[in-house]
Amino acid sequence: ANGEVYMNNVEVQYTDAVKGWKNATTPYFWPKNGSLTFIAYSPYGATGAGVDANGIKFTDYVVVEEPANQNDLLFSERAYNKESVDQATADADPYAGVQINFKHALASIMFKVKAAAAYAGTTLKVTKVEILNAYSKGSFSQGLTDANSAVTDDANTVPGWTNQDVEMTYVAYNNAAGIDLRATDVKYLHSGTTTPTANTTDLILLPQALNHTSTSKEVTVRVTYTLKNADMAAPITQVGEVELATGNAGGYFGGIESWQRGKRYIYTISVGLEEIYFDPLVTEW
Repeated sequence: ANGEVYMNNVEVQYTDAVKGWKNATTPYFWPKNGSLTFIAYSPYGATGAGVDANGIKFTDYVVVEEPANQNDLLFSERAYNKESVDQATADADPYAGVQINFKHALASIMFKVKAAAAYAGTTLKVTKVEILNAYSKGSFSQGLTDANSAVTDDANTVPGWTNQDVEMTYVAYNNAAGIDLRATDVKYLHSGTTTPTANTTDLILLPQALNHTSTSKEVTVRVTYTLKNADMAAPITQVGEVELATGNAGGYFGGIESWQRGKRYIYTISVGLEEIYFDPLVTEW
């Protein structure tokens, strides 16, 4: 009732399917009077994480280079004015928990690959895909007004993130054996199959404008591939780079000028003997 903090920076862990989530060592109980408002983020201990009147914030958060070590950075909307569960709910489920609605703070980047045409007698393999000049560091603020039922602004911009800087190269795929391409066979980059597998790893990167006007650089995809036909003693290696904002030739790919939080960007790379093309798709993550 007086606005005091009851629980502060408390880590909760999954217990089991019955008891759900709770702190591993300290039990917390509902107050006899008044109500509680909850807000949360994940993972616990994320760089620069904190809470203020405007909600969750991550100050100088860094997306690490290794995809396997990247986190799906999450923040929740506030769960306002919750009291102890009513008796009927408690009778039905003594472990009934507070419903926490999480959202993605970052953007998901996924690649597919295919051959641009059926090249008879030619073997075409993609061996490496990298993203160049992507910002790796930034600060996020949820931007809530401190009022009941406030929710995060979902405007069509790069909401919440500021001060993006420190450009880095992210390797989405690197395998000397490569993915064997066929004209009509679109394959997921990491698994090399036509459908994603359980161990498919996507990049989870900072929301940002793809054209970094402050540095005159654009986020660029570099594709390394090999080709071989019967006349070649050994495969030859080709490297192509395509700027995601302008495509090296002006005009945005599918109108995609930025990566926004909570969105998944699926780039299908069409590799030909002369040029590389992209067919992008944006979905809710």
